[in-house]
Amino acid sequence: MNLTKAIITAMKEEAELIIKKFNLKETKSLKNIKIFEGTRSGDDGEENLVLVLGGIGKIQAAIATTYLLENYSVDKIINIGIAGNLT
Repeated sequence: MNLTKAIITAMKEEAELIIKKFNLKETKSLKNIKIFEGTRSGDDGEENLVLVLGGIGKIQAAIATTYLLENYSVDKIINIGIAGNLT
């Protein structure tokens, strides 16, 4: 069974180590979104990995999530990053 795990992150700095660790390749570049894809061997067999570099903010995260759900058969989505705010 070919599973797809997706990771959403806002900034390139947050994604760099994951891209390197799993040797992900940029496959698409949309207006404000970059898509990286690759595979890895998991406990349940071969897994597809999709990383979406979606940009900062709730709206960008929603756009990235919507893109994933409309274009990939994803069984898990992980949103990672550093939360910050200046007031």
